[in-house]
Amino acid sequence: MNEILGELKFCFVYLDDILIFSKSEAEHKTHVRAVFQKLQHYGLTINTSKCVFGVSEISFLGHLVTQQGTKPLPDKVEPILNYPKPKTIKELQRFLGILNFFRRFLPNVAQHQIALNEFLKGTRKNDNRVIEWTTQAEQDFCTCKKLIADATLLAHPKPDAELILHVDASDFAIG
Repeated sequence: MNEILGELKFCFVYLDDILIFSKSEAEHKTHVRAVFQKLQHYGLTINTSKCVFGVSEISFLGHLVTQQGTKPLPDKVEPILNYPKPKTIKELQRFLGILNFFRRFLPNVAQHQIALNEFLKGTRKNDNRVIEWTTQAEQDFCTCKKLIADATLLAHPKPDAELILHVDASDFAIG
C-alpha cells in the first residue's frame, strides 16, 4: 500500500490503514478522489463501513490525531496509569515496551528509565526473576507513569516553516 500511495504527500499509510489530511473540505474531496483513483488503478477495494471522511479529529493507530496535533488516546493511557509495579523482569519488560510505544510524546523519558533499564542488564527474553526495587527505581517507575498522564501534544509540522537541520558526521559510525 505504501508503494501505491507513497507519492501522495497528503497520505499517511500504515499497512492497510490510510490517513488523508487536507486543509479544507474542497481539498479533502480532491485528495480522497486521488486516493480512490490510485486504489482503483491497482484493483484494490476498500471497506466503506470502516471509513470515516471529513472529520477534524480521528483515532488512528492508538493516537488521537486532531487539527492541533497528535497525542496518545486517553483509553490507551488509562491502563498504563493503573499498571501495577512489576514484580518480575518479564513484567518490567512489558511495561517498558508499552512506555516505548509512547516515547515520542514523553520528553526526557530516557532519563527516567535508567534505573529501570539497570534491571534488564544480562537478562533473557522470558526472565521471571523477581525484581528487588530500589527507591530510585520506584521513583522512576512512578515518574514514567506520570509522564504518560501528562503526554505532550505533538504539533503537526508547518510545511512553510524554516527547517534547521543539525548533523554530526562520523567516519566510523552511524546513528
